[in-house]
Amino acid sequence: FTPTVPRVGIARLLGPTGGYLRAYPVAAFAVGRVARDGKRWTRVALAVTAGLALIHLGGRAQLLILTGNLQAAARFATLPFLLGDLGKLALAVPVLTSMISSVRARL
Repeated sequence: FTPTVPRVGIARLLGPTGGYLRAYPVAAFAVGRVARDGKRWTRVALAVTAGLALIHLGGRAQLLILTGNLQAAARFATLPFLLGDLGKLALAVPVLTSMISSVRARL
């Protein structure tokens, strides 16, 4: 058993999860811009799919930098999570479509 030292601060942003962490604000902005008022489920579906793609691209880019291999980065950054993420999107679109107007009204 080898204990691992938790990464904190800037080390977390430069480590294997850093690409995901830096991509979240970009993805949140993109989702908000694409979804607009959220009344059309097709627009919300496009928005959350774009957000997911941006997050995965950020994670893959960071792992590409760390591994130097695009296929390895895709294998570790995207493939293990893709099915679960798509399932979450299928659940999130109807929920967001019904809620986004009331949430925006409170902002």
